[in-house]
Amino acid sequence: MGHVVLLAKCVKTVEEQVRASAEHKLGVANQSITAGFFDNNTSAEDRREYLESLLRECKKEEDAPVLDDDALNDVLAR
Repeated sequence: MGHVVLLAKCVKTVEEQVRASAEHKLGVANQSITAGFFDNNTSAEDRREYLESLLRECKKEEDAPVLDDDALNDVLAR
């Protein structure tokens, strides 16, 4: 008697999307803390320039779609 082993793989699972979102949020939190420059040596102009560069980077990352409730339900139903 032979045995058959089936391996199911999914692309873009909910878990992957949740993890990616969590990593993004952690990155934003770390950047915002860094942007505070709590070192008593950084000028307001330096902080402003850094924050503006973060906003420019963030606009580039906005290409990722945000799922609405129906789309999320469709993904979960898979």
